[in-house]
Amino acid sequence: MLIRPINIDDWNSIYKIQTQNYPVNLYESLDILKSKEAICPTCCFVAVNAQNKVLGYCLSHYYVREKIPKFNKPLKNIHHCNHLFIHDMAVSINHKRTGIGKEMFKHLEILALNSFDKISLVAVDGADSFWLSQGFNVNTTIKPEKQYGKHAVYMEKALLK
Repeated sequence: MLIRPINIDDWNSIYKIQTQNYPVNLYESLDILKSKEAICPTCCFVAVNAQNKVLGYCLSHYYVREKIPKFNKPLKNIHHCNHLFIHDMAVSINHKRTGIGKEMFKHLEILALNSFDKISLVAVDGADSFWLSQGFNVNTTIKPEKQYGKHAVYMEKALLK
């Protein structure tokens, strides 16, 4: 497996992986997904196999600490700050539980160490157990909007330098 930056030919695979992982009410358009990568391309990437097939992806960007981006809305006028928000990290259905998600997060964490103090995300559809295993904590004072789903939780992790 190789982790590399997203290229234009990857977007259809990214969209397909999104549809494999989430209920239809959590799908976002390709334009919305691409808007996340446009903010911080160095923290967005794909995991590919030897044949360059996309196995998973990560879309993350800087964002205001303790705030949650509006669901299914493009990001605009976001200024660099020391807080990284993981918009989405997902692995194709055929490659679940193979360690790809953990490897992608390790890669992101290494990228983030020099520029960010904290990483946050909204865990949806039961993904909080994965993120807890990666060292994240639930912050119950921040409530995701209802569009993220009934069981969505805001989580964060301090980066140790």
